Amino acid sequence: MLYIKPTVKTAALALLLALSLCLCMLQAHAADVVCAQPKITITGGEQTVFNWHADHCSKMDFPDVPAYAFVDKDGKVQLLASNANGNYRMIGSSLGDVKRDCERPVLSSNPNKNAPPQAFDNRMWLTAPWTNDGQTIYALVHNEFDAWFDADKQFCQSGDKTKCWYPNAIQVMSTDTGKSYQPMRGPQGQVKIAMTTPYRYTPDGDTAGNQQGMVSQSNILSSKGADGKTYYYVMVVRSIGHDNKVGTCLFRSSDISNPEAWRGWDGKDFSAAMHNNPYSSTPSSQICAPIFSGFFCSGWTYNNVLHKYLAICRSNHFQTDQGAVEAFVYSTSADMLHWSKPEFLKRINWQGTFRASAMNSGVTAQTYPSILDPTSTGRNFEFSGASPYLYYTRFNPKERHAPWQNRDLVRVPLSVSCN
Repeated sequence: MLYIKPTVKTAALALLLALSLCLCMLQAHAADVVCAQPKITITGGEQTVFNWHADHCSKMDFPDVPAYAFVDKDGKVQLLASNANGNYRMIGSSLGDVKRDCERPVLSSNPNKNAPPQAFDNRMWLTAPWTNDGQTIYALVHNEFDAWFDADKQFCQSGDKTKCWYPNAIQVMSTDTGKSYQPMRGPQGQVKIAMTTPYRYTPDGDTAGNQQGMVSQSNILSSKGADGKTYYYVMVVRSIGHDNKVGTCLFRSSDISNPEAWRGWDGKDFSAAMHNNPYSSTPSSQICAPIFSGFFCSGWTYNNVLHKYLAICRSNHFQTDQGAVEAFVYSTSADMLHWSKPEFLKRINWQGTFRASAMNSGVTAQTYPSILDPTSTGRNFEFSGASPYLYYTRFNPKERHAPWQNRDLVRVPLSVSCN
């Protein structure tokens, strides 16, 4: 199995592609033996990172994306996990003491409600930050055209949320250490698209009521290739859409400052350019091929115990001895492309039990998993060791007169070992 490691210990993904993915055995350094049987377990109870009742800056400030973090030029840790109507950051001296900064949203909390789908300038969720110096920060943004909520009814006759949305990814930049972010735009003021599918928005979905889009992004990792260039990688979830392939894709960029440099893995190489606006140009027929089918992977690191990449995903139908359950699962890989069979980590409630739960039933829900290790080296928490944390959003039980925004960001400690 070809062994590839991030920037601190380099090996060549570019060489992997040049050899047409012939996964040749390389002799590993004795201290870097790749673990054949990883074991990940939860070792403690939930710790609250953000409590909605006590910590929210505005009514619509709640964790609605996975938690990602970076270290700014002043040595402060900034953690991002908020909502389109309130993109606030958390900041502190370490991951363990970050607090909500309510001075102002770091990305506009007033989405362009009148922007049509072809503008790609709609509701924005700030995710996936990356910085080389702690001063200039690039971040991917989950952008949504929410026709049932914002737009003219011509875009959504049914009023059905599941049929009338159009998710994609754009990119923003901060030059003031993360105090504010602005969308990256072209010469005519148009938003530069990072990732979208080559299909236009269809009012009320296709014949099956589906929409095609790029649903969510993971954090960003980096690796230096044999050509000396640094490449950046991110996992992106595809919705079901036209070709009926739901799952997690892998994208690579050679220029983190250029939103249009991202290319998706198409099953052979990183050649799927998915940044063309299907309304104003002839869209490419290229589309990414999922590296995880049916799994929604939103957090990953390079683990220094396993000497492998470690991904945390959500499964809505994970098969166990007790039948199919909703669960957080984990998977490992030596090359980012070929992943182990996902293993059970934590049973959760999401689409099933929680949505069906009654008022005052005490049922919680869990989603948006990510992995962060306080001991990670570098500015972007790319690495994890023996004791990282699993972060996720907890939807609190339904109660009469309680706001639907009542959800918290929590974390639980993990143990990572080689069995």
